[in-house]
Amino acid sequence: EKCWIPITNRVMDPETLKHVSFEAYFTHTLLHEMSHGLGPGNIVKDGRKTTVNRELKDLYSTIEEAKADVLGVYNGYFLTDKGEFPKGFGDQLAATFVSGIFRSVRFGINEAHGGGNVIIFNYLTDVGVISFNKNTGKFMVRLDRAREGFTKLAKELLTMQATGDYVRTKQFVHTYKVIRPEMKKALESLKDIPVDIRPVFPEI
Repeated sequence: EKCWIPITNRVMDPETLKHVSFEAYFTHTLLHEMSHGLGPGNIVKDGRKTTVNRELKDLYSTIEEAKADVLGVYNGYFLTDKGEFPKGFGDQLAATFVSGIFRSVRFGINEAHGGGNVIIFNYLTDVGVISFNKNTGKFMVRLDRAREGFTKLAKELLTMQATGDYVRTKQFVHTYKVIRPEMKKALESLKDIPVDIRPVFPEI
């Protein structure tokens, strides 16, 4: 309530905020961790057995965190279709996750989670899932496009892992792992909000 909520209220459009909830935030965290176990691990590249980690080298952690976040939303839509979550919960997951990106990116994009998050944000912006209102300075999640956008990005990330294509992955990261002007301005407006909690322990 001291970090995440004030950030989302400041940078996200009111229409998107209607779909943001703690339940979706908590559920996405669980689905993120479960999604680490999904996708390629051991692969065959050029006729030899290898691993995704070995082939993607320094880029692996960032791509893996992005994959887990994207599949967290994708699987939320899937489970909603199966009746495991109430109708419309997939959209809540999408809106809530995107809103939380601003908190993660404040830790720095050279950290795997922050780097993965800014990649997702820029990709979804380019495919029309996220839009920026120049008049209000706020961001909106286009829920009518969200599922398609997350699905498309999931395919991109999983394909890079499955093929172990370092060159393609490096170009992808180079293209999307950047702080664009709109996000930079939004982050600058958050300087009065704590980046994270700071526990205070009593002296013994």
